[in-house]
Amino acid sequence: MIKFFKTMTLVSGTIFLATNAASALTAEARDEIGRAAVDYMKNNPKSFTEIVTAVQEHSQKIEKKRQLDLLAKHQDDLFKKITNVPIIGNKKGTTEIVLFMDPFCHFCRKFEKTIKVAIKENKNIKFISRDIAIMHPKSIMLIKALLAADRQGKYMEMQTLVHKVTPKVESQDLLKFAADLKMDVTKFKADMDDKKTTEILKSNMDLADNLNIEATPTFIIKGKKSINAGYVSFDELKILLKK
Repeated sequence: MIKFFKTMTLVSGTIFLATNAASALTAEARDEIGRAAVDYMKNNPKSFTEIVTAVQEHSQKIEKKRQLDLLAKHQDDLFKKITNVPIIGNKKGTTEIVLFMDPFCHFCRKFEKTIKVAIKENKNIKFISRDIAIMHPKSIMLIKALLAADRQGKYMEMQTLVHKVTPKVESQDLLKFAADLKMDVTKFKADMDDKKTTEILKSNMDLADNLNIEATPTFIIKGKKSINAGYVSFDELKILLKK
């Protein structure tokens, strides 16, 4: 371990000196330092691997702490300030998961199956659905349709339909979906255009920004100390719930 830290100090020191003194060195001197560094790495591959591993582990620790700080700061925003936010599953469930998805996201569409299996197998699960628009300009229109459908108790049914559309989708297609789902189409259209709908979407986007969420699907399990990005199957979700 001592040898490792000596090696790390030597390499980092060389890089530091080379960087900060570059303006005072000739081109030949800079080339010589570069060759020496490359030769050292070639002759000491194990040390180089140790350095890379240590840097990665340090970065992971920093990221973990950043996530913990963000989760602590926004706990209420995630799990308490959810008025008018769509809930999937048991509205009174204590296994709570905040879910960020975009209707055009391929892996979000795949994750829909995980959600359906989860609420069937676990009657205590509660998904708090925070749809965000990051994949396509028309994501906004689709999310407004989802929020409008939620007001008539048809969020999941509308989600299944919008997860099948292409970027060629138009507002008239969404009105047809509402009619097919036996919804009040006039109310549906009014709710899509309602200021409150826009405010919910903005709240979702602001929360995602505050949590530095840049990909979908991303989900956060209440009581767990991590922000999970990417698709998982129901079996994989069960493992995360047990950790």
